[in-house]
Amino acid sequence: MGVVDKTIRFVKFGVTFQEDNELLPLFVEVGDCVFPEAGWYSFEVYFSARSGGDALKGEQPLLVIAQEE
Repeated sequence: MGVVDKTIRFVKFGVTFQEDNELLPLFVEVGDCVFPEAGWYSFEVYFSARSGGDALKGEQPLLVIAQEE
């Protein structure tokens, strides 16, 4: 699997957790994403602390297939 380090879409949203380790399902609208070419990409979710640190909380690889005409 090749690595793509170009950001396709970045969406910032705020959420408040009531207690530690609380599961909080959210729907986040990211709009249409245009991928420059077929291949492997990675969907990543980061949490940013108020103190400024970021933590990777989820990562999912996805394969974009070229559109057949």
